[in-house]
Amino acid sequence: MRVSPALTIPPLLEPFTNADTISYEMQWKIHRDGFQRDEKMVIFDLKWQKSSKDLWLIGCTNLGEICIWKTPNLVLSDDGNNSITTSDFADDMSRAPIFRRKISSRILYSIRLHTPFNNTDQTLLVAAGDDGVYIFDWNKQILPFLESGRPNEPNLPITPISRFVPNPSANEGKVEINDVQIQAHHIYGAAGDSFGCYKWDLTKETLVTTYQSPHRGYLHALALTAPCNQRSLLLMGGEDGALSIYDTAHDKLVDAIDLSNSKNTNSNAVRPRTCPKRWISSCETISDDQWWAVAG
Repeated sequence: MRVSPALTIPPLLEPFTNADTISYEMQWKIHRDGFQRDEKMVIFDLKWQKSSKDLWLIGCTNLGEICIWKTPNLVLSDDGNNSITTSDFADDMSRAPIFRRKISSRILYSIRLHTPFNNTDQTLLVAAGDDGVYIFDWNKQILPFLESGRPNEPNLPITPISRFVPNPSANEGKVEINDVQIQAHHIYGAAGDSFGCYKWDLTKETLVTTYQSPHRGYLHALALTAPCNQRSLLLMGGEDGALSIYDTAHDKLVDAIDLSNSKNTNSNAVRPRTCPKRWISSCETISDDQWWAVAG
């Protein structure tokens, strides 16, 4: 996604001609390093957050930054097409984030906002990426800057109230968190290693356990169902093409649906030569949990 016409995304990976000598993991590392060297902003995730006065758009970037935009005053035009117009984005300067803080030296992939069930006065801003998970107090650390009218002055760093780092990997060294979900006092992180999904205790700031995909695939996506009868399900998807479903109350795998060879999905022309199975990059549930959506 681009936040102004001047901000571009690096080109996609070129097709590989020799899958035996060039691994997908190596190619992704090269591509990821390119993101980190590129000074242009690339946004990996976006979330909305509403305060008593304004609506904010929050993004995390390849530069390890949290960026926040104040949304414009949207007006329905009278052209008969029900289009939306605004004068707030009349020039490129107004498209720049009003709040921009670097919290990591590496890429941030996912952000979430969470209000603990026992503390409605606190909202947590959670950012996850190559350096693990960072947690900030939205109401105390960030919102005062936004409502001050000068959110980037002074440009002081913000310190996370909590931080969670995956176990070091023998193959990867540092392990990234590609997606994150929060439920009650637990946080879940989809990792790029054989440990799978990390489950941390927010209050004790300790690792509880890890959830593994049946084939120990590299994870990209997480989704939580709404609690029902003190039970909630965590959906996990990644590069093994399986949708793994865990009972979070008992930390138990209850099902694994293999979607890697589905005849009803389209294949990327690059992927069959590098990894024969289709993989899952995103999953989502609807509020009544009757439908799940998976993409990849």
